[in-house]
Amino acid sequence: MSSVPHHERHRLVRDLFEPVPVLYWLDFTLSALIGWVAFIMALFAVSPIVWVALSILSVLALYRAVLFTHELVHLRREYLKFFRIVWDALCGIPLLVPSFLYDGVHQEHHFRSNYGTNGDGEYLPFGRPPRARIILYLLSHFVLPPLIFVRFGILGPLSWITKKSRMLVWRRMSSLSISPTYERTVPEKIPGSWIIQESLCTAYIWAVIAFLYLGLLPTGFLLQLYCVSVCILMLNAIRTLAAHRYANDGASMSFEEQLLDSVNITSGSLLTTLVAPVGLRYHALHHLFPAIPYHNLGKAHRRMVSKLAGDTVYGATLMPSIWQVLRELWWASGQVSAPPRRGETMTNY
Repeated sequence: MSSVPHHERHRLVRDLFEPVPVLYWLDFTLSALIGWVAFIMALFAVSPIVWVALSILSVLALYRAVLFTHELVHLRREYLKFFRIVWDALCGIPLLVPSFLYDGVHQEHHFRSNYGTNGDGEYLPFGRPPRARIILYLLSHFVLPPLIFVRFGILGPLSWITKKSRMLVWRRMSSLSISPTYERTVPEKIPGSWIIQESLCTAYIWAVIAFLYLGLLPTGFLLQLYCVSVCILMLNAIRTLAAHRYANDGASMSFEEQLLDSVNITSGSLLTTLVAPVGLRYHALHHLFPAIPYHNLGKAHRRMVSKLAGDTVYGATLMPSIWQVLRELWWASGQVSAPPRRGETMTNY
């Protein structure tokens, strides 16, 4: 298997690292607006069919809006500063996934010395037995919304009683990760932005409770929020399972092995766009060049395929559909022997 030197890959895409702010603003704000309008309309829908249709629209639009948190992590701090605040106001706080939960955690996933190891909060060996790990991962998303509700509504305020409890909440209950044993790195001095976001989530939760008690919110608000949140989490879980092969057992991996463990979805179907929006179907490419903005990933991928035909390592990351990735993952998770490396099985380049 041949690999093109990284500097050659970079030369092909070096003009694609500049984000276009207007695209971010239009895409995100339109997605968030459609999502929340559909959410509110679904609350007052009298027909079950209309409720289902509006709820699906709300889920898909808000899911796309939420996933812009992935872009925020990789954008340099001087870019779109106000955009970060608006993202938290329209998605992070009302859906109880403030940006600090992902910031820092996701960067650790990209550390070459950390990827796929026990210190990677975004990696579990789903591609190895037992299959129950995949099932439990999916089922866990049905209990996550109430757990997040408790974390911000009760445990967050109570944790201020002692420094020990405070650090426990920050390390063990303050990250968007998939590993149940993951502990995030917390600075000695908690950033003020973290505290502000946490406080706003707490205030939001108790305001919702008060408004429901006073009759200022429809009684079905919490149920609607729960249903939408679970659906968003499940969509993201499916996308996450299709992002990597998850064949590693916790040992350190070379960068080439990390790339071979990652996936690019070549299908541009509507289903792929809905499940892996904001450029996330090019996940292997994203691990090659994390700083390329989402709106340029498609162009970068086409250049890689057309100009670097001899790069069979990159070619081994290509998969025709999300469902093909999931089928392979399900098959691998049921095998007693260790799964083969990605390059040994893929011939679709």
